[in-house]
Amino acid sequence: MKKSFFMAHGAPTIYLEDNSFTQNLKNFKKENPEITQLVIMSAHFESEVIKVSTSINYETMYDFGGFPSELYEVKMPTKGNPVLGQQVLNLLSKADLKAQSIETRPLDHGAWTLLKLIDPENTLSVVLMSISPFDEPAHLMKIGKAMTGLDDQTAFIFSGGLVHNLGWLGYGEKPEPRALRFWTWLDQAIQNKDTNSLLDYKSHQDARLAVPRPEHFAGIFSVYGTMDVKGKVDLLSHMFQYGTLSLDYYVFKND
Repeated sequence: MKKSFFMAHGAPTIYLEDNSFTQNLKNFKKENPEITQLVIMSAHFESEVIKVSTSINYETMYDFGGFPSELYEVKMPTKGNPVLGQQVLNLLSKADLKAQSIETRPLDHGAWTLLKLIDPENTLSVVLMSISPFDEPAHLMKIGKAMTGLDDQTAFIFSGGLVHNLGWLGYGEKPEPRALRFWTWLDQAIQNKDTNSLLDYKSHQDARLAVPRPEHFAGIFSVYGTMDVKGKVDLLSHMFQYGTLSLDYYVFKND
């Protein structure tokens, strides 16, 4: 596997938005024509033991409340990929990581809102994967390392958010200073491949405010773990919403 991605999904309404971030996501297939199948780890699919979907087709889940009625009418008729799902399970097993198959999990909004943006034509097949957000960062990196055994037509994506505090929301796109301070430090650590700083992110003075619960954040370790020694990372798009929600789109590449 040559490419993996961190994609923030913000609010469930993100696929209706028209801004620089969503426009960049809409270029995904044009910029990555070799990718035909996806393994998506979603912040909204939590389990202590990794679960990997072997579904043939997916239902659409509306795992949110209080949003416009049109969101509850969205259908994302995404194709599953049982063969790829089994490959993922085999790679995790080889890495001594416990995992289980699941056939009945629908696509939560962490998955389908992004798919609406990156694959509105429904041409990519998808394997949905859970996250155990309270696992140690080094363990989560090991999951990413296991995914490197996939072929170059497959991309691994984590859907979440680097700064994601719904109890700390403001207004507009101007970031709250502490949120910006944490994000700036984190972005530098990611792009400089400063693994030690990433593993110790909780020691940052703003970590508890920026990451009050790790489900949206923890997947950055798995995506980061897909890079080899010569791997590269690029920030393709970034913006803040409501002061404390960062929308970030990174690609992690191996030659």
